[in-house]
Amino acid sequence: MRILHIDTGRAWRGGQRQAFLLSRAQREAGHEPLVVATPDSQLLRRARAARLAVSAVPAAK
Repeated sequence: MRILHIDTGRAWRGGQRQAFLLSRAQREAGHEPLVVATPDSQLLRRARAARLAVSAVPAAK
């Protein structure tokens, strides 16, 4: 199953942590999660470090 997680927050808070943990667990279960976040976000940095599929998309501040 392909799963899309979209987050526009730049800080590392509960929602970003949840998206990160869910994405890792989904990948381990054989799914294909994609994390979409702003280029300067902590979520994007951590997802890249964990070798998750990511896409950086600018969002209004």
